[in-house]
Amino acid sequence: MIAQDHSSPITRKHILLLEDDDILADLITEVLERNGYLVTRCRDGEDGLAFLKVENADLILLDIQMPKVNGYQVIEALKDARRNIPVIVISNSGQPVELQRLARVGVVDYLIKAEFDPQELLAMINTFFDTKPSATVAFPEPRQPQEDKSDAGAASGKTFTSTKRPVVLLVEDDAFLADIIMQKLRQYSYELHLARTGEEAVREYEQLRPDLILLDLLLPGMSGVDVLRHIRNERSDTQTRVIVVSNFSEDGHRDAVEQLGASRYLVKASVSPGEIAKAVEEELRTQGKIPS
Repeated sequence: MIAQDHSSPITRKHILLLEDDDILADLITEVLERNGYLVTRCRDGEDGLAFLKVENADLILLDIQMPKVNGYQVIEALKDARRNIPVIVISNSGQPVELQRLARVGVVDYLIKAEFDPQELLAMINTFFDTKPSATVAFPEPRQPQEDKSDAGAASGKTFTSTKRPVVLLVEDDAFLADIIMQKLRQYSYELHLARTGEEAVREYEQLRPDLILLDLLLPGMSGVDVLRHIRNERSDTQTRVIVVSNFSEDGHRDAVEQLGASRYLVKASVSPGEIAKAVEEELRTQGKIPS
């Protein structure tokens, strides 16, 4: 355990970092401390809970997979002790089923290690504390800077050269999951819209005529299949790409939406938000909506 610096001003927000990856933990600690936060790092949930018996924290950054006591056990222990400390999870898994589970236990936000961006984490924490960053935000210098050779429009945040931004409509009633997916899509230069019910999706479709729709099947009221049927049959629209992202893994659901012209069928338990965003990029590139 790294002891906290008691000489630091008491006005600094105290963040408890529970992370067993030393490289990632050092990066997070450096970024946050350079930007005015006080950070205590523990390598395991057991050590973190022991620390919280004698100290407090304003926020916990929590890994899920840790030796001895995992992230879920830490959250349960906090609930049992009635410690109302907000938690942001930083974990390897970004599957929607895990995101939904974390939302149910009260996690306030989520980042995926494979797509980790220190700027995104700092912005997330600043927003949570409603802290305005200084004019020059301090980040560590990159150790091995390399030329960016990624394709145009990749998730590095590069903008597209087209004068018309692709219009993407996300149809998802799970607010936490929708927010995570929207965060990933915002890394691209899309015009983004969100609908939370089938009826709202139809209204948005009629007004926007989007280039692509990310469509959940299990929605309040009108189902995702009915939304797709409206697009393909009632409007005879074969141009709008539709990617279905659903909890249903049975072949019957997949067959039904493929017969209605869905471009792809993604099962939430098998994909991460980053992979969903990549599928959107690939479909739009195939359409010629973004550069090849």
